[in-house]
Amino acid sequence: MNSQQQHYSPFSPSARKWMITIGSIAIAVTLIYAMSTGVISYLNY
Repeated sequence: MNSQQQHYSPFSPSARKWMITIGSIAIAVTLIYAMSTGVISYLNY
Protein backbone atom coordinates (compact mmCIF):
# COMPACT_ATOMS: atom_id res chain seq x y z
CA MET A 1 0.00 0.00 0.00
CA ASN A 2 2.78 2.42 0.95
CA SER A 3 4.74 1.62 -2.21
CA GLN A 4 1.68 2.38 -4.36
CA GLN A 5 1.24 5.78 -2.70
CA GLN A 6 4.91 6.58 -3.38
CA HIS A 7 4.47 5.39 -6.98
CA TYR A 8 1.62 7.85 -7.60
CA SER A 9 3.36 10.59 -5.58
CA PRO A 10 4.68 12.64 -8.57
CA PHE A 11 1.16 12.91 -10.04
CA SER A 12 -0.68 13.56 -6.77
CA PRO A 13 0.36 17.19 -6.03
CA SER A 14 -0.43 18.44 -9.55
CA ALA A 15 -3.78 16.63 -9.58
CA ARG A 16 -4.64 18.09 -6.16
CA LYS A 17 -3.64 21.57 -7.36
CA TRP A 18 -5.80 21.21 -10.48
CA MET A 19 -8.75 19.95 -8.39
CA ILE A 20 -8.41 22.90 -5.98
CA THR A 21 -8.13 25.37 -8.88
CA ILE A 22 -11.16 23.91 -10.70
CA GLY A 23 -13.12 23.78 -7.44
CA SER A 24 -12.39 27.40 -6.56
CA ILE A 25 -13.29 28.53 -10.10
CA ALA A 26 -16.55 26.56 -9.94
CA ILE A 27 -17.41 28.08 -6.55
CA ALA A 28 -16.67 31.59 -7.85
CA VAL A 29 -18.79 31.00 -10.98
CA THR A 30 -21.70 29.66 -8.93
CA LEU A 31 -21.46 32.61 -6.52
CA ILE A 32 -21.43 35.13 -9.39
CA TYR A 33 -24.32 33.29 -11.08
CA ALA A 34 -26.35 33.26 -7.85
CA MET A 35 -25.65 36.95 -7.25
CA SER A 36 -26.59 37.90 -10.83
CA THR A 37 -29.81 35.87 -10.73
CA GLY A 38 -30.66 37.39 -7.34
CA VAL A 39 -30.11 40.93 -8.67
CA ILE A 40 -32.18 40.18 -11.80
CA SER A 41 -35.03 38.72 -9.75
CA TYR A 42 -34.84 41.69 -7.34
CA LEU A 43 -34.97 44.18 -10.24
CA ASN A 44 -37.81 42.30 -11.94
CA TYR A 45 -39.74 42.23 -8.67
